Amino acid sequence: MNATLSFKNHELSGCHKEAVEVMITIPATTPNIGEMLSTQHALSKGENREALHQIFTAIRFLCRQGLALRGDVKRMAISHSYW
Repeated sequence: MNATLSFKNHELSGCHKEAVEVMITIPATTPNIGEMLSTQHALSKGENREALHQIFTAIRFLCRQGLALRGDVKRMAISHSYW
């Protein structure tokens, strides 16, 4: 059996038809993983930016009022031991 005939037989097989169908439908129905990760990262960045903005707003308020930043130094040292 020559190669051309073998390829033709394979092309007509159910296995080949199913594989081609999957290769066409999966990319059309499944979102791009890069886009999904990028969207998730952008949402996380936005949330973090908003939290940081609230922290700076509170610090600015305390500074304008002439109040000290207070907290439990030992507890802060434990929770931020990587500093």
